[in-house]
Amino acid sequence: MKNVINYYFNLFPENIHQANHRFFFKYNDEKYYLVLFDRPVEQAGPLYELNIEMLKRHLLVHEIILNKDKQILTNINNIPYVLMKVYVNEQSITKLADVNYITTNTRMIYYNKLLDVSDWVNLWSNKIDYIEYQINQLGTKYPNISDSISYFIGLAENAITYVKNTYLDFKINHISDYVVSHRRIKPIDSLFDAYNPLNLVLDLRVRDLSEYIKAGIFCDKDIWGEIEQYFAYNSLTVFEYRLLFGRMLFPSFYFDIYDDILAGKVEEKELFTIINKINKYEDFLKEFYAYIRISANIPPIEWLQDNVDT
Repeated sequence: MKNVINYYFNLFPENIHQANHRFFFKYNDEKYYLVLFDRPVEQAGPLYELNIEMLKRHLLVHEIILNKDKQILTNINNIPYVLMKVYVNEQSITKLADVNYITTNTRMIYYNKLLDVSDWVNLWSNKIDYIEYQINQLGTKYPNISDSISYFIGLAENAITYVKNTYLDFKINHISDYVVSHRRIKPIDSLFDAYNPLNLVLDLRVRDLSEYIKAGIFCDKDIWGEIEQYFAYNSLTVFEYRLLFGRMLFPSFYFDIYDDILAGKVEEKELFTIINKINKYEDFLKEFYAYIRISANIPPIEWLQDNVDT
């Protein structure tokens, strides 16, 4: 790997360390990571342009370094890699305040359709259609999935309806106030993940908020302190509150593990990290609904109404 880095980037580190398909080295007291490009190749250009714009706003996103041929991607054994210069303490754990800082400082920063993931209704509907097709083909290969999938598809369909009705009620067809968001962001992630340009997408600001909160529940983090701090400094519109709650209903946490199981990345037993805590999550949704209702009159979800004053 030294020869590759020497040749393509004209950098000559003494030591290169490898972990989880990442190569790390220091050169002239600066930190570099060579990482797999795990996105569609056509997104490389838009991500690079977004990277430049974020750096112009003095955000500490990892800087994508072009190779000697002025290319973003460097193919090593026919696998695309990206070299990035890292400015943050990549070992520090991400807080909701870190996520909010990125959101607050990237409003309307740059737009490219390839990075836009704001069409939740169609994305989620297509996801559920494809999962139902897969399930019919799997037979009895994954008994834990077979036993649990109907509940989570039902939860997803609730989320789709809730978001769809929100757009209809507000007569809005598309977003007009996008920010830089993450494919996924969790309270157990490091700042490497938070500032990794390969983890970035364009979406509404409630995307990261909801995904961070959902992940916090399932990793047993006491998330309420961060939630209350967030809303002490941020005001959401009723439209945003409704989309936030709709996204909270969508079980991305389950479908992420489902995808990893089918891809052979994790064993099926990993589903129990979700299944065993779903009652806890339902209780949280009831609390969160009541909390939101203090600030915004959002529609209720019938099956979540036990012990909730609507």
